[in-house]
Amino acid sequence: MSGGKLPEGWATSTINEMCNLNPKLKLDDDLDVGFMPMAGVPTTYLGKCNFETKKWSEVKKGFTQFQNDDVIFAKITPCFENGKAVVIKEFPNGYGAGSTEYYVLRSINGLINPHWLFALVKTKDFLTNGALNMSGSVGHKRVTKEFLENYGVPVPPLAEQKVIAEKLDTLLAQVDSTKARLEQIPQILKRFRQSVIVAAVNGQLTKELHKKNKFKLTELNISIPSLWKISEIGQFA
Repeated sequence: MSGGKLPEGWATSTINEMCNLNPKLKLDDDLDVGFMPMAGVPTTYLGKCNFETKKWSEVKKGFTQFQNDDVIFAKITPCFENGKAVVIKEFPNGYGAGSTEYYVLRSINGLINPHWLFALVKTKDFLTNGALNMSGSVGHKRVTKEFLENYGVPVPPLAEQKVIAEKLDTLLAQVDSTKARLEQIPQILKRFRQSVIVAAVNGQLTKELHKKNKFKLTELNISIPSLWKISEIGQFA
């Protein structure tokens, strides 16, 4: 990531300097943990994890391990490009496991706010450059470890990271709410069109016109020449 002069208190760093990548866990086999396959990882910014509870003994081998406040994201195409990523929250006993196609980022000594880090891996710059730095065969390309570790980024102080993350949550929640309301408009318009059509067919649109314009036959009290006569318009059609 590139840019101009950094704000006061910010510094340039790399993910490798900020985070441990795919750290391991040592837990009791009988401990309940969350198991989350790739399908359980949301693509939206405010999406939630979808997991099931399993014993640690069932998932400690052959899967990627993580814990609460870790940031995970898909490394394989097209899941990476689709933005599958999430901050691990509210897993049973604080731990979980899942697909081997995850990268797990854990802040070193708690110096990086997980929600700020999550916002970083959701940026267009990260996703675009990650997609350009993949290896593997067609359909099975993965973001390289080298790209991830060396990805440079301007880092604000920890307190500012928290403020940024909270503002993002608030603003994007408002965006989602607005989007949901806008998505209702086509259906509202469709119902309105149908109601107008029904009203037209049933005569409701001209109901007031009928009330205001009532006609009756009256004698035409005027003088006309002796050779003239009064006829209806229909006789000439």
